Amino acid sequence: FREIKDGTSNTVMVYETDPAKSVHWMDPTDGDISAFLAAYSGSHRHSHTRGAHCTFADGSVRFLSSNTDQATLRSIATVSGGEPAFQK
Repeated sequence: FREIKDGTSNTVMVYETDPAKSVHWMDPTDGDISAFLAAYSGSHRHSHTRGAHCTFADGSVRFLSSNTDQATLRSIATVSGGEPAFQK
C-alpha cells in the first residue's frame, strides 16, 4: 500500500473485462492498461450494459460508465501518476 501514492480510493486493483482479455486473479500478472481502457470504452462485451465494475485498492466497488473519459480511466489505472482521478 505504501507504493500507492495516488491514494487507495483513486487506484483500480481489479476490473471487469472481456473474458478473452482477462487475467486470472491468482496469476502474478498485471492487466494491460490498453485492455482496461478498452473495457470501459464499450468495445468489450460485459454482463452489464453501459459500463462495468471496478474494485479499488481501498476495497470499494464502483460501477464505471462506458462514458467515463479516457483521462479519468488513465489516472485511476496508475498507482503513482500524480494526476487527479475524479473531478468534483
